[in-house]
Amino acid sequence: MFIGYIRQSREKDSDISPEMQRDAIKHWASAPGKDRKVKFLTPDRDWSGKSLDRPSIREALALLRAGKAAGIVVSKLDRLTRSIRDLANLIEESRRDGWTIICLDLGGETVDFSTKSGKMMGYMTGMFSEWYLDGVTEEWAKVRQHKIADGHHWGNPPLGYRRGTVINGKGIEQPGALVVDPEWAPVVQEVFAQRARANGSRVSWKGLQTYLNASGAPSFRERAAAAHEEREEQGSSWGHSTVGALISNRAYLGEARAGGDLMKEGAHPALVSEELFRRANRKGQSFGHAKAGGGGPMLGAGFLKCSCGCGGTLYRKRGNAGVLSYTAREPGCVGNSIGAVKAEAYVVAALIAELHRKEKTGGGIAAHTGGNPEVEQMTARIAELDAEEAETDAAVESGDLSRVEAGKIRTAIARERDLLVEALAEVGPVDEPAFALVPAAHVEKVLPGMAPADVGAILRAAFSECTVSPAGGVKNLPTSSRVKLVARS
Repeated sequence: MFIGYIRQSREKDSDISPEMQRDAIKHWASAPGKDRKVKFLTPDRDWSGKSLDRPSIREALALLRAGKAAGIVVSKLDRLTRSIRDLANLIEESRRDGWTIICLDLGGETVDFSTKSGKMMGYMTGMFSEWYLDGVTEEWAKVRQHKIADGHHWGNPPLGYRRGTVINGKGIEQPGALVVDPEWAPVVQEVFAQRARANGSRVSWKGLQTYLNASGAPSFRERAAAAHEEREEQGSSWGHSTVGALISNRAYLGEARAGGDLMKEGAHPALVSEELFRRANRKGQSFGHAKAGGGGPMLGAGFLKCSCGCGGTLYRKRGNAGVLSYTAREPGCVGNSIGAVKAEAYVVAALIAELHRKEKTGGGIAAHTGGNPEVEQMTARIAELDAEEAETDAAVESGDLSRVEAGKIRTAIARERDLLVEALAEVGPVDEPAFALVPAAHVEKVLPGMAPADVGAILRAAFSECTVSPAGGVKNLPTSSRVKLVARS
């Protein structure tokens, strides 16, 4: 039995259509006195010949290597491959393992590459095929540059857009820039709005998947398949990766892109603002009360200090049992650690009480208006790392991330955070920051959804010092006996 292999790069390849390739192979199989048996695999449509990474060619090679076929038959050599290296490897493998490659039209002749002359002709033809492919690749690069310069989106339109049309100089209608799709644009905008909410009400990835599935929205792959097959789009099953790809797609900002080096702003109408896009793609924080009652927002990086003499900072982490805690990282520390839920609940309660106390004297606290920019930048980055670690933990709990991948992320976070902590220690004493007055009721209302760095700024505005004493081996010590807060006058 022989395998009949068919490949078509584009629908416009009418001279080498799948039907013509199939007919040529059938004619060869039914030649007088031959009666060869051929098994046709599903044609590889819209697959380039520059590599062997194609569904049906992989299936064909698996059959040949398993000894279930005597050879592979193609109508033309470039249907098999356009790479001289791949061709050479296939010829060598076929000669070694005892199967054949048959090309039905190589210079008008049928060639068996298991023969000496066939091998020579194959190499020569393969060189020309590879040369042709290199030329096509260069031309496509020029076309891509031209399209992006004209503001045309490269590839299939993302959800929320349709391909527009333009009239060229000859009066012929051609594909143009993207235009807003009134059916799906509101769905995309709602997805961004849900993901951009404050952390307390921010919709999870699974929540966004449920919303898109319920709306019947077609995924990127489904839209591409429907356009190729000229049929109506159908609703798709959205996953974490497809939702993430939608949220991170800068085409929704009005950018036309191709690869990492070609981009044009304002190429088409934006569906979301830069601010909404940034908020939707930010790394969020999780809360200490996710599973246990109580707790509060994640405290800003560097706010909790160890009182054991090491001078180090306590950072939020998740232990082996999944319990959140604030733990000192200094080498000389005695292992000071306190549960996150207890610490957050106590500190936030103390903050609210202090806010109301200050309000009675005429004011509140919140917005930061001064300080050391270098320290602020490093502290903000540490807060981002704390948030990333918390979101990684949440992704593991929801099943969106494997523990192995999460371990790699945590290791990278810990490495960068340790370097920042060392850098902060080298900066030395920092001038006391200044804060503008903001009503206490406003701070209390927005505190749960604030980013860690902003929470830390408010805490520093209210308190000049917050230290945590080691438990000393004593269990169930009251949090008030371990956490000491010094209010600013």
